[in-house]
Amino acid sequence: MGGEDRPTGSVPAASCLRLLSDASASICGARPIGVTILVCALCVQRRRLREVMQSYASHAHHPVPTYIASVLWLLAAIAFVGTLAFGWDARDSALGWLLAAVLVLIAIGRTYTTKLQDRIIMLEMKVRCAEVLPAGEDAKLARLSPKQIVALRFASDEELGALLDRAVTSQLSPNDIKKAIAAWRPDHHRT
Repeated sequence: MGGEDRPTGSVPAASCLRLLSDASASICGARPIGVTILVCALCVQRRRLREVMQSYASHAHHPVPTYIASVLWLLAAIAFVGTLAFGWDARDSALGWLLAAVLVLIAIGRTYTTKLQDRIIMLEMKVRCAEVLPAGEDAKLARLSPKQIVALRFASDEELGALLDRAVTSQLSPNDIKKAIAAWRPDHHRT
């Protein structure tokens, strides 16, 4: 498989190596390792999510932040074992690697939770629009971004149709959609 099989928008290996190289440089004090690792993980993941075309060859999910957290944890474990078993002076490094792994895992947890909730809300909104709006009106949701659809969830059933029309025609931002809601429908289940 050559470079021509790589889907549009994927991250070339050279970019990942450059990001990891920057992460390694941060150990020497250029910038905090946790910040570098988080930026690296989220940047690579975001680029991957922007892929427009998906096929059998490109559909597999590669959770880059999870891989990075695993490598950081492994480095911490090696440093701890080296410190305990061989007398290496690597305790501070081990703690740094472990802290970086925990920071990446915290970011993963929050990102995955929010993405999953957004998917559930989008499904909820499709069902709600199909029930509340006239037949075919729910198809307008396809012309909105996920964030716009998530913002629409606060609209009451009475104003949902008009606000959906306005969001589509004026391409209102999620914040503008929320500001335009007159009868707020609360969502106490969001974490």
